[in-house]
Amino acid sequence: MRPEMKGRRLKFLALNLILMVSLAPEKLLNPEPEFSETETSLISFPLRVRDSLPVEGRIIDLVAGSDHRVFWLTESGKITGYNWLEKRVIWNFHLPAKHLTRLLAVGEILFAVDKENNLLALSQEGRLIWPEILGSFGGQIIPFEGKLALSLADGSLVVLKPETGEVVWRSSAGAKLAALAVSSENVLLAIAETGQIYQFSSEGRVNLSGFLEPTILPYVSLSDDYLFLGTQDKKVIAWNLKKKKKAWSINLGGRLVTSPLFARGNLYLATSNAVVYCLKAKSGEIKWWQSIPSRLAFNLVLASPYLIVATSNPPLLAFDLVTGRQAGEFKPEGEICNSPLLISDGLILSLYETLSGQSSLLFLEPEIRVTLSSSLPSPQKVGTEIIFTAEAVGFEAPRYEFFLQKGESREIVQKESARNSWAWLPLSPGDYLIGVRVKDKSKTRETTLSFQISQDRSENLQLDF
Repeated sequence: MRPEMKGRRLKFLALNLILMVSLAPEKLLNPEPEFSETETSLISFPLRVRDSLPVEGRIIDLVAGSDHRVFWLTESGKITGYNWLEKRVIWNFHLPAKHLTRLLAVGEILFAVDKENNLLALSQEGRLIWPEILGSFGGQIIPFEGKLALSLADGSLVVLKPETGEVVWRSSAGAKLAALAVSSENVLLAIAETGQIYQFSSEGRVNLSGFLEPTILPYVSLSDDYLFLGTQDKKVIAWNLKKKKKAWSINLGGRLVTSPLFARGNLYLATSNAVVYCLKAKSGEIKWWQSIPSRLAFNLVLASPYLIVATSNPPLLAFDLVTGRQAGEFKPEGEICNSPLLISDGLILSLYETLSGQSSLLFLEPEIRVTLSSSLPSPQKVGTEIIFTAEAVGFEAPRYEFFLQKGESREIVQKESARNSWAWLPLSPGDYLIGVRVKDKSKTRETTLSFQISQDRSENLQLDF
């Protein structure tokens, strides 16, 4: 190729490259982030009360432990351990002064801070491991690299060994901290109320990572390299930690009142105007929103395929994560006083009765029920068409398989499908069992109905084959 032709070709390719970049969609210039997803155990609606437990006083926090144990804190400063499988209280512990923070479970250790700035570490057997006197506590406490990170009111950050209370390092951000978080790369993030984002290394070295609007709220969440947070002026912001810049920002009708949740590429959050939102995590676009009966005071709970929402005024609500459609509710008697707590086979809900001054713990489980009914009562005569209809409660996208049994002989008469009814034209008399097997992706139930068929209804019954 001649030199002038080669030069023209290179110029042409360069021009095309410039045009591709300048005219390409935004995602070519700023690739959309890929988000990770973590889902919790499956639960289904409706729910029923499996067990209940009366509790003296008002429960203000409830946390899960290991080996079927739960722990709660009351307004009087009493911490109780309870084994819900054995249905027994295993210990009680009274804080030296009234509580300041809620309970926190890190591994096998429980933590609480009282109003005299004592940080107390308890074993899950109710034994005091150590007390540590803090400065003026700032209200933030999270696990970090097997340790405990706490914020103080003067902007200091203290990292302790949870087993002994020994201070590993102490550092300062120079401003009061609104929230703490830990990135996917095990970097401790501290977000100041005035908008600064600080990064702390494992050794306590501090680095200013970015700056946002002032008046940051104490509700943040992380997914991979993205930090999601809210401001007093009703904004929700996504911050790219690697690029150290804002990915997107959106104004909503109210302020965040709890930390956002991330699932299926979406961000779920609740605001002070009694609305639950689902946003696209990569862009901030609103996918759906739902009004709730009153302002949210508790954390949202992710129990795929549902988002569970509790306010102080019943009912407990469940929304479909994808569509926002209300998928279920539970109406307890009394005021809900804590976030629902998921356990292996259901959830625990704490209630408070103002008149009695007493609380109760409800142990809820999915109500799973299959019933089978017939269009005509038993007995019927040979040649009479009878339709059997199944009703399944507590199943997600149920599948139905019908069978017919006479004596020891059992025959599948309608293969598994989404159809919940089967039409039967009996040709011979006898005692039958008509049954249905219902299943979804996680459970199977079966029920039967006895039915008697008597002699021909007509001597002249003709059957065509």
